[in-house]
Amino acid sequence: MSTPVAETAPADERAWWLSIPAVLLAPRPVFAALRDDSDETARARQEPVAAIVGLAGISGSLLSPVARQLLNDPANSPIVIPVWAFIGGTITGLAFYFVLAAPSCRWCSRC
Repeated sequence: MSTPVAETAPADERAWWLSIPAVLLAPRPVFAALRDDSDETARARQEPVAAIVGLAGISGSLLSPVARQLLNDPANSPIVIPVWAFIGGTITGLAFYFVLAAPSCRWCSRC
């Protein structure tokens, strides 16, 4: 027997996954939806937001000068670069998330 929350959770998650590209085209409705702090919506959006943060961190780490040195050094194994990008990018993404999210939350609470 399933509960109504369990039945609507995949639809809510699917809606958040579909709203990821909408941030680039029409960010206002997506940011307005982020203001909803109910448990169901927070649960539905946690994976898409974590994916965005992780991918942003990985792309930032791959654009760094350290990545260029890793790519140009023939002594490195080919597996080093993806592992380094994943670990370093995740740490970078989390750091920027907490550094930028705290001031943003304070600023948005004033609005």
